[in-house]
Amino acid sequence: MDYQFDEFGNMIGGESESEDELPPPPPVEDEGGPAPMETEDDEGRQIVLHEDKKYYPDAADVYPGAKTVVLDEDAQPLEEPLLKPAAAKIFSTLGDQGPPPSVNYDRAFLMGLLDAPTLIRNVCFLGALHCGKTSLVDVLVEQAHGVEFDPARQVRYADTRKDEQERQLSIKLAPVSLVLPDSRGKHYVLHLADCPGHANFSDEGTAALRAADGATIVVDAVEGVVGQTERAIAHAIEHRCAITLVVNKVDRLIVELKLPPTDAYFKLVHTIDDANAKIAEAWEAARLRLELDGGAPRLAPAKGNVLFASAQHGWVFSLESFARVYADARTRDAGGSAPGVDAKKLGARLWGDRYFDAESGAFKTAPPSAEGGAPGRGVRSFVQFVLEPLYKIYAHVLGEEPDELKEVLSEVGVKLSKDELCLDPKPLLKCALRRFFRDRAAPAVVDCLARHAPSPVANAAAKVSAHYLGEADGARATAAAASDGAGPLCVHIVKLLSTPDATDFVAYGRVYAGRVRVGARVNVLGEAYSPEDPEDSRPRVVAGVSICHGRHATPVTDAGPGNCVLIEGVGAAVAKTATLCDDASDDPPAIFEPLRFDNTAVVKLA
Repeated sequence: MDYQFDEFGNMIGGESESEDELPPPPPVEDEGGPAPMETEDDEGRQIVLHEDKKYYPDAADVYPGAKTVVLDEDAQPLEEPLLKPAAAKIFSTLGDQGPPPSVNYDRAFLMGLLDAPTLIRNVCFLGALHCGKTSLVDVLVEQAHGVEFDPARQVRYADTRKDEQERQLSIKLAPVSLVLPDSRGKHYVLHLADCPGHANFSDEGTAALRAADGATIVVDAVEGVVGQTERAIAHAIEHRCAITLVVNKVDRLIVELKLPPTDAYFKLVHTIDDANAKIAEAWEAARLRLELDGGAPRLAPAKGNVLFASAQHGWVFSLESFARVYADARTRDAGGSAPGVDAKKLGARLWGDRYFDAESGAFKTAPPSAEGGAPGRGVRSFVQFVLEPLYKIYAHVLGEEPDELKEVLSEVGVKLSKDELCLDPKPLLKCALRRFFRDRAAPAVVDCLARHAPSPVANAAAKVSAHYLGEADGARATAAAASDGAGPLCVHIVKLLSTPDATDFVAYGRVYAGRVRVGARVNVLGEAYSPEDPEDSRPRVVAGVSICHGRHATPVTDAGPGNCVLIEGVGAAVAKTATLCDDASDDPPAIFEPLRFDNTAVVKLA
């Protein structure tokens, strides 16, 4: 058959029908050859470009349900971060929500006391490391707030910073303002400053002393007066602050050293005598330089300027407050018909070489004689009426079963619940002893400070003459020395405290004259300011005024002379210390003397 093809070689016409009818050739079997190769499907043989390859899973596969938000340019403010932090970092626990609802006073009562400078005491707590200053503040806070902290742990209310709570160590001074009554029910405002005891943080105590009128030296009853205690005493005399003493950790003499009551008494006497010797030494060293009048002040329990305490177990007492236990018991047993006992006179007879004669019912300066002229029981009155009852309470709490202990404590007016009676020895001791001293601990401290620490009005002239660098007869100095609330403003800033989020500072200072008000325009005078060179002066507006209570603060509209307050809005203009004034007087303003530290710190907190 002839076939015809076109010019491109394609066959013209259809294929032969005979060829279509031919059967396909049979398959050729090759027994010795390789097996036919298996072929993949068409999808597996496709070529994938490099840019189309998928090396990692998509975000939708890893985070199902997540949404992608695309913002336009400049749609978000610059102050707002692109990725907000999950939670704000809290640096301390200081807030401005005001006092807790459990306090025994209202805001109006607090404001009334703040306007009475004679009812204000500015006191700082000084002492060596771990002598119990912060725990002593806890005892006062419990009374002021009307609460009882968990006896199984230490609250350390004045340690407001997180690192202080973690290290169980005070690093910065903590202002704590409390409203507490004395033994007669008269209320005072105590502007306390809990200062660190570590030697490298002694600058905090220097700042607190500049604003304080009194210094309470806290001493460990076992360790006694140490080097840091001596420096605190000398620094308090340098700043013309009245000194009171608290012999803390008396429980260590009973529980740890297990001293007999008489030996414990001599240990306490030695501690007080050692403190008096250091005061006399520091007073004599500074007498000519500071032009001090009179002799060195002397501490004596009979005077009321020495307190005995165990802050860990929640008790503080003076001789007068402990004598009031016997006076109340006599009145209660007699049903009010017997004549009352003067607790102050009785307390004066509970120290020193005083002995009680049971036959005559009088105190004598020599041990009473027994029958036949033989020497009697030569036990001093402090041992017989204070230490021995205290030892008995400790012995019963640590040695009696709960049922027997309940009956014994009920005889001295202490009531504990069934759960409290089953506590471990340490919290059980705290529960029993703070109930015994419940209404006497804080009033004993207030009595001591009210009588032996001067009020801001009484001590303002000495503070101004010692630290104010302006003219002594100027209008501003005269108003500050007289604590004149109507005079020109004069505030001494002694410390900057950080806010809870550590983003700003609030100024802590003492008002000497005038009234610092919210919204007032003030001049912040730095340490380099002088009338001849007024460059270190910055105008600021007071953004807030508050009274600090430790872990919270009470905002106020204004504060008058004698008060230690927190001031907002001026912290950025203060380097270390500063003086706030206004333009209410033509007298050129001056600054307070910059702080003088007694040593140089070798450790600093970053």
